[in-house]
Amino acid sequence: MSKGHETRASSIQFLETAARADPQYAPAYAGLTTAYATMAFHMEGDVGELIAKARNAGGRALQLDPASAETLASLAALSYAFDHDWASAERDFERALELNPSYARGHLQYALGLVTRARFDAAIAHIRAARALDPLSFGIGNDLAVALECAGRYDEAIASARQTLRNDPKFVYAHVPLGEALVLKGNPTAAIAEFEQAIQSLGRGPWILGPMGLALARGGRKVEAESIVKEIEASGDADVQLAHVYAALGDKPRALDALERAYAERIVDLNFMAVDPLLASLRAEPRFLALKARMGL
Repeated sequence: MSKGHETRASSIQFLETAARADPQYAPAYAGLTTAYATMAFHMEGDVGELIAKARNAGGRALQLDPASAETLASLAALSYAFDHDWASAERDFERALELNPSYARGHLQYALGLVTRARFDAAIAHIRAARALDPLSFGIGNDLAVALECAGRYDEAIASARQTLRNDPKFVYAHVPLGEALVLKGNPTAAIAEFEQAIQSLGRGPWILGPMGLALARGGRKVEAESIVKEIEASGDADVQLAHVYAALGDKPRALDALERAYAERIVDLNFMAVDPLLASLRAEPRFLALKARMGL
């Protein structure tokens, strides 16, 4: 169980206590909406149940406070990530930021949605707005690096990730987007070194192993990449990462099988499939195009 999951689970207990103590206290329901939605994004439990709880809390929050930017932004994120309803999501994001232009999390949530739609300039503008509002959140630098990667701006992504590590060398999460950008620039050896640094502190999670397997495949280390595939398979719920490695190994049918499983499993990362540079070799495949259409991308 991740520290983030433990924190969210604890916060839900406190928020539910607050809501019971004062059923008219809108911020408690807004917080519950955000916590449940975030857990759904990270698949920390039954996704369908978490979405239902988030929407139930969100409905109550908006009854009590129709101007709750936090609630609107969290519900908007659910709309695009799980309903594939970008029109509703965009409307609620815009309304949330109109109500509270200083809501850093809202800017970030909107930015990620915009990335999935290949609206990179707008996404990057919102990420930079979030960073100006919350300059001590080094995680925002990772979101910027990911947006730049998806936009094909690899040199800028590398510079952004390295700046994050200069600002806080202990923020080891930044080694992952740095490694991804390096492999996309054609330097798998340097990329693998970055992934190995991340693994030393964060463990062998699929979100690191997927791009590392891709880097191994592109570096000609096929046997090691195939070993990574088996490791990811054993972890479960990581089919987008499996697709990354299979695509790099040139096994398009298995890569597409993995993406179709990700769709059935409602894995949030699949929303980025149309702009994910690690899946670029699949973009012309009929099955890929059909899946994009189902996702509304």
